[in-house]
Amino acid sequence: MRVTEFGMMQRATEALQKAQGATADAADALDSGIRVSRASQDPVAWSDAARAMLRESVAVGHQGAIDRADARVGAVDQALASVFGVLSQARELAVQMGNDTYTAVDRAAAATQVGTLSAGAIAAANGKDIDGEYVLAGSKGTAAPFDAVGVYSGDAQARTIEIGEQSSLTLSVTGTELTAAAGVDVFQTLSTLKAALASNNAGAIRGSLTALGTAIDQLASARSRVGGQMSALQGAASARADLSLNLARIKDTAIAADPVGAASTLQRNQTAFSAAQAVATSLIAIFRKS
Repeated sequence: MRVTEFGMMQRATEALQKAQGATADAADALDSGIRVSRASQDPVAWSDAARAMLRESVAVGHQGAIDRADARVGAVDQALASVFGVLSQARELAVQMGNDTYTAVDRAAAATQVGTLSAGAIAAANGKDIDGEYVLAGSKGTAAPFDAVGVYSGDAQARTIEIGEQSSLTLSVTGTELTAAAGVDVFQTLSTLKAALASNNAGAIRGSLTALGTAIDQLASARSRVGGQMSALQGAASARADLSLNLARIKDTAIAADPVGAASTLQRNQTAFSAAQAVATSLIAIFRKS
């Protein structure tokens, strides 16, 4: 075979191989729905899809953080709601027992009731989240933040979590909201009311109403902030869902195959492959005769 004949056969073989590869790729795209399955097919599209998938992987991590934070904030709100309920009941008792028509026996019974309520509030304030951490302990989540009489041993350390791309949320409500640092010491206020009831001191019972009112306002303010954090987490979850949809569209636009277009491409490539086969066959026949 002469050099020119060899060159023609080589070009025909290369064309045949290229057409065969293109036909195989088009068939794979039609079958799988993926137009670009490797970087060599379309480097730009492949890179766009890879970036979208990386961002989605990070977003999945953010959703995990959002879910854990949502559970923790919910546990904080539950704890505060329980203490708030106790304070409301204690104020009702104080209003009732401050009336001079009640006897020492009545007030002693009410003192016992306040003691039971206070113990329940302390137990609620020592509540844990799904990870087993004490939700009102600040950074000292491995130990109960309140002792048996309600003295706080946690701290005011806030937690900051990443909830999105360049977005974070600070969870700042701790057990300090129940201490004098936020207004009045909630458990000391309950203890003072209990003592006034036990001693049958109507004036002191009535005097406790001011501190009880302050404590209730204190808890209401803390719960309001927790509600804001809940709302922010819901917004973050919604934004994360929107981002996932957008990233999926980016990925599909970059590498997904249009069924009609893929079928048309396959037909064109099959035609080109058949033509390349015909050319190669003709050249072989001609060169064999020469």
